[in-house]
Amino acid sequence: MKYISEFPHGIMIHYVHDENNLPVGQGSISVKTFERILKFIGTENFLEPIDWLNKLEKGKLRKKDLCITFDD
Repeated sequence: MKYISEFPHGIMIHYVHDENNLPVGQGSISVKTFERILKFIGTENFLEPIDWLNKLEKGKLRKKDLCITFDD
């Protein structure tokens, strides 16, 4: 299975936990899940936030351009 992007977008992660980094709560994903997301989408498809914003401003974002952010 391959990640297909119809438009440029961001993926927001609220909190990543492991057995030493608790509490686990709403919006929290495990390190293992986070790694699976990165492998599925492909780290090569993520832009640095400043690069994503610069491309947005210039109207040069491509369908596959993604940015990952962490809330809080």
